[in-house]
Amino acid sequence: MTTITRSSYMPYPELVEPRRRGAPWKIEDSNAHDWLPSNGVTDKHSRRLFTPLAEEGQPISLHELAHVHWSPERLPRVRYPLILLQAVEDARINMGLEWIGLPMRLGRTDRAHIAHLAATDARSGDLASVVVRAVASLGTDVAPLMHEEIEALSPRASALVGGWVTRVEERLARARDRSGDAVAPFRVARQIARDLARDLERHGLLKKDLVVSGVGCCQIVTDEDGDLVPEGFGLRRLRHYARHLRRARADGLGAEPGHPVGRMKIARPPLSIRQPTVLRAGLARRRCATEGTQISRPDRLALDRAIFGARGQGGGGTVLVDTSGSMSLGADDVEAIVRSAGGAAVVAIYSGRRDEGELRIVARGDRRVASESLQPFASGNVVDLPALEWLAKQPRPRCWISDGCVTGVDDQGCETLLEKCLEVSERADITRYETAKEAIDALGSTPRR
Repeated sequence: MTTITRSSYMPYPELVEPRRRGAPWKIEDSNAHDWLPSNGVTDKHSRRLFTPLAEEGQPISLHELAHVHWSPERLPRVRYPLILLQAVEDARINMGLEWIGLPMRLGRTDRAHIAHLAATDARSGDLASVVVRAVASLGTDVAPLMHEEIEALSPRASALVGGWVTRVEERLARARDRSGDAVAPFRVARQIARDLARDLERHGLLKKDLVVSGVGCCQIVTDEDGDLVPEGFGLRRLRHYARHLRRARADGLGAEPGHPVGRMKIARPPLSIRQPTVLRAGLARRRCATEGTQISRPDRLALDRAIFGARGQGGGGTVLVDTSGSMSLGADDVEAIVRSAGGAAVVAIYSGRRDEGELRIVARGDRRVASESLQPFASGNVVDLPALEWLAKQPRPRCWISDGCVTGVDDQGCETLLEKCLEVSERADITRYETAKEAIDALGSTPRR
């Protein structure tokens, strides 16, 4: 008998991407990551695809493969809530699939879940969320269910919402026909999203922090200079993430409040390698002294005669690195972070699995561990809270490199755990960086040998 495993449902983005790229795609089971905004996410820049690796997840995989084929590598930064552009982009993709004969046909459970979310939005009077969800469902078999929810609104609200959704569908279809391709050009989708934002704002329905549970496939945007700006649930958006977790729990998903955190052990492998020191990033601990060989503060001669500069013993500051799977950090990335803070800080990495995790000190001052000790302990988070509590007791300044997604036992998150991590971060004045590149830019400089 043939055993069906999760790998049996794994998609192959390399087969559909417009042009060949060197690095392979990384496929992850979205059922194992409850921090995601929806059960399918495509990150073309980092070449990561999240989809349910199960039979009922096959329509989601099809949708994400269409993003790989038709969506831009990154979304532009916009002046309105990004969720509107994401919804229109979903509609553009779904209508393209329908046009080529591969329509999105979700399972019964998924359709019922989306209908429940739409009914909840409608009952609460959140018309903007109803619009976003209805637009994102265009081209799928969920669209008729959304139409029923729109019809159930008050006559004026039904006319407004129905009119907006219809116009989005008609404009995408006309643009597709003019282009001669299976999908409308992305620039048209961007124009539609902008116009929809203006209409919603004109009627007083648009909130700057608009979040719609279950919608949002593309998580990478760019700023006006073309630099990457991650749209993850970071410290600045942790409270939005907490609301997302509360909604998920209300729908019977996610962990309950007070979900336990894993047991954390602290590992101290030998710091056997000497590395260059760096001079900036605010991490080097410097002091003034009355004795020395180099005058750095002549202005203090009349004050306390401490005119000489001296370097503090052991450097200063602490860097904590989340090496769970959602960060996609390899040993080379961690080594780059360690080098960027070399000679100035204590650097520790952490990750976990099931009900346990490890915090490993990998650098202190100008000494670090061997490269093999930079590999993650496991692929989950599990011990974010005890790791942050450890960081809060370390020398300042304190830096945390993480996407802001925190979990406990079995890699499950809940809003209570999230609020505790936020409280520790704020109380201990911890600065968080979303990505390794962002941290390296802030910490590093040209090494002095």
